[in-house]
Amino acid sequence: MLKEKIKEALKDVVDPELGYNVVDLGLIRKIEVFKDKVVIKVVLTTPLCPVGPYIFEAIKKKAEEVSKMDVEVVWEEGVFWTPEMMSEELRKKLNI
Repeated sequence: MLKEKIKEALKDVVDPELGYNVVDLGLIRKIEVFKDKVVIKVVLTTPLCPVGPYIFEAIKKKAEEVSKMDVEVVWEEGVFWTPEMMSEELRKKLNI
């Protein structure tokens, strides 16, 4: 399934400030596949994240390697990141 392939590929995108991938951090909120494009909804750890543009571009490039379709990466408005969004494995690793 394309969504799962994209999600797996996005594990290669690491938040340079935190050193963990965007999937395990819970930054990838939704991957939607349409007939002609893929939309990836993302949150950042803070609204003014200084590496936000880098992360969005890295997500787009990595997803395009897998999908071969137009990829749109969008901020998921109204959703704010919390540590509970991290994968269970990462929360255990960080003792959260």
